[in-house]
Amino acid sequence: MKYVELKSQLKTKIEKTYLITGDDRYLCYDALKKIEDALQITIKDMNTVTISGEQVSAKDVIDSANMYPFGDLYRLVIVKNFSPTKNKNEYQVIQNYAKHPLESTVLVFFNPDSADFFKGMSELTTIDCSKIDAKTISAFVKNVLAKNAIQSSEDAIDKLIMFCGSDMARITNELEKLTAYVFDTKVL
Repeated sequence: MKYVELKSQLKTKIEKTYLITGDDRYLCYDALKKIEDALQITIKDMNTVTISGEQVSAKDVIDSANMYPFGDLYRLVIVKNFSPTKNKNEYQVIQNYAKHPLESTVLVFFNPDSADFFKGMSELTTIDCSKIDAKTISAFVKNVLAKNAIQSSEDAIDKLIMFCGSDMARITNELEKLTAYVFDTKVL
């Protein structure tokens, strides 16, 4: 699924296993935040676990995912940069869990750089956080400007997108600077 489809999909169904990958870091982190928000976890210390994938085995990941939440409907397990060598045993352990996940756990593999290990694993819901089109970015920029009561031309928005190379991290950073710069005049 593309990043832009995630918000509407989370309103109807929360999957049990996700893979977040893509070259736009802002979108990757925003996708993770959208999932966290959708779960509405109130006791984060007990029900949200973040694991560094470079230091754990597939068994460690699954052991963490096979725990029930305390006082919440869901437990969130985030595994960052999980990329063991293409070990058939490690792959099989993850694939078996993805086929039969614990209903109260949402397991998220956060791999912006490489998702090679997960190729062929159809049980994971992959969120593609590659760069998005200019029209979607333009709508995002207009929304931010409207929240700050700032008027802008289409040309100014197009230039911002072009100068930032459609990179959402750069766009949000520059947009924050621009809104502060035109705070008094309210015109961009």
